[in-house]
Amino acid sequence: MGFPNPPPGQSGPESAAVATQGHLYDIIVEEHVKLGPLDVFMKGRRLQLSTSWKFQVAKQLASALSYLEDKKLVHGYVSAKNILVERDGLEGETGPFIKLSSPGVPISALNRQESVERIPWITPECVRDSQVLSVAVDKWGFGTTLWEICYDGEAPLKDKKLIEKEMFYSAQCSLVTPDCPQLGELITKCMTYDPKRRPFFRAIVRDLTGVAEQSKRTQLPCFSLSVTFPLFLSVCPSLCVTFLLFLSV
Repeated sequence: MGFPNPPPGQSGPESAAVATQGHLYDIIVEEHVKLGPLDVFMKGRRLQLSTSWKFQVAKQLASALSYLEDKKLVHGYVSAKNILVERDGLEGETGPFIKLSSPGVPISALNRQESVERIPWITPECVRDSQVLSVAVDKWGFGTTLWEICYDGEAPLKDKKLIEKEMFYSAQCSLVTPDCPQLGELITKCMTYDPKRRPFFRAIVRDLTGVAEQSKRTQLPCFSLSVTFPLFLSVCPSLCVTFLLFLSV
């Protein structure tokens, strides 16, 4: 998947052809980023990550996706593991710098089991029909990734079986949200089950900027959690079902 002239915050893979033993193969060449994927980085440095740091990462990601939305391009697999940390920004005034990497195998090429394995990053509509692709897919994925950023790189539903993941969608469940009401509302908007109601990325960038400024003024830690034990609830209002997610802390 190639992106035209990617802006800061987005990494564009390059296509190349390699001849091996008389056969020509198409490959994708990607830039090596030494700090690795965002989820692994955050888990290893969770005590060093400030509220400001997380907001900067979230806004950079939203800006990159806004660029794709303007170009009518779909990434297809927005997740913390597909975000690369180019600069950690933990010291000094430069701040972090991230790059959105290739989504890997496209949604349209996944079978049913592979699609379910991607829950909750893949959208409910794509699980039903993998050929249904729109920018709304990336908005859902951003909501899930923002959840990962809030919870220091932990993966939602990581210990769930495939049948449990399918039930999560069929019951129209929602992930637990952080203490900050504005962030919780933004995640909920991005992960609404109606694709047409998911917000534009320009609005997402605006909302993140507003919440970040408010957090700076009030000195409130927007990414703090109201619970201290490693069990979190995801409520499924349509069936009154509750799923327990185990997250290591």
